[in-house]
Amino acid sequence: MRQVRIFFLVLLVLAQVLGRVFAQTFGEAIPGSRTDIEVSNQDLRGPGAAKIREATSHTCYVFLGEDHGIKEVPEFAEALANGLVDDGIHTLALEVSPSVAHQLSSQLASPNPSQSFASFLRQYPLTVPFYNTAEEFDFLRHAKSRIGASFSLIGFDQEFLGSAKFLLRKVGEQALPDDLQKELDELKRQEQEANTRAAHSGKPEDLFLLTSDTAILQTFVDSLRSRGLDSSPMEDLLASRRVYDTFARDNHRSNEMRDLLMKRNFVRMHGSTPPCGILIKAGSNHGFRGIGPLYTRELGNFLAESADAYSNGGVHILIIGGRGQSIQFQTVGTPMKAVPYDALSDPELHPLRPFLQLALQQKAWSLFDLRALRGSLESKSDAGLQKFL
Repeated sequence: MRQVRIFFLVLLVLAQVLGRVFAQTFGEAIPGSRTDIEVSNQDLRGPGAAKIREATSHTCYVFLGEDHGIKEVPEFAEALANGLVDDGIHTLALEVSPSVAHQLSSQLASPNPSQSFASFLRQYPLTVPFYNTAEEFDFLRHAKSRIGASFSLIGFDQEFLGSAKFLLRKVGEQALPDDLQKELDELKRQEQEANTRAAHSGKPEDLFLLTSDTAILQTFVDSLRSRGLDSSPMEDLLASRRVYDTFARDNHRSNEMRDLLMKRNFVRMHGSTPPCGILIKAGSNHGFRGIGPLYTRELGNFLAESADAYSNGGVHILIIGGRGQSIQFQTVGTPMKAVPYDALSDPELHPLRPFLQLALQQKAWSLFDLRALRGSLESKSDAGLQKFL
């Protein structure tokens, strides 16, 4: 996990626009939008916590956009969730696949969730992204305990790079006729060989999800369907393969495909009703309203527009680390590595530089309420900053 000394939060409340500030320039108005906030005893404290409480009270949903791998993010998420329970938040929507979300739910319901989950991760590496750390899994455990019997967990992302072994196992959990069982056994053998190659080379592109013969996989899917069997694990594998394959040729198109997959998976898991009673936790790029940094209309926009249609509000919160260490993926079969991290050096955060500089001068975490700043943003301002506001 990342050890980051200073944080600041950016609060985006999409259902409201506060009184506009025309007397000040945008730069002059930034300090007035900042308040202290902290996490203490699993709760949000300080004047910033009061602002979040005011914004989220009786809202339809809350979207927490994060920079993955930061130790304090699940701590903040837990404190945020604790404060939302009384307002009817009962569902966590995570940036994992539907099948992984179901597996996480099963692990959380086991007699010893942490031990059971650790065993699963050893058996199925590179299957669970983002929640394969003790801190993130503890967030899930504590949220389930706090919410109680109404707790539910859904996933909306694609399958991760190493998920083929897990998905093949799920196909085999149903009674297959002999010929299909034989085909499944052959696919499992190929997956083991691919995993061995990837462990030797260290390259994720050697894994089965990225090297398997898609025509053979599609034929297997068709055979499962024609006999009334569950083909969804293999369909999800192929859908993820298409996203990864496209990424190598056309980054933007791949992002569009993943975005569409996220929206459809969200509806598939949650239903077509308004997205209420949900805390969504995902990478920051997915939380924007309108056209986001990836030049796509992400899940955050879909949720905001859906909530607007039903006259329900939504709150978007962006949490960003300041300085410290960041853990990054290295190679297949090796642990993630801690590397230096400095938000001021991140080109994607360049539009927020005035906020970062002010936040890094503080001892406490900072919360910036962007609602009051929107009216003072000059039309000629950086387009990237306009996306954040």
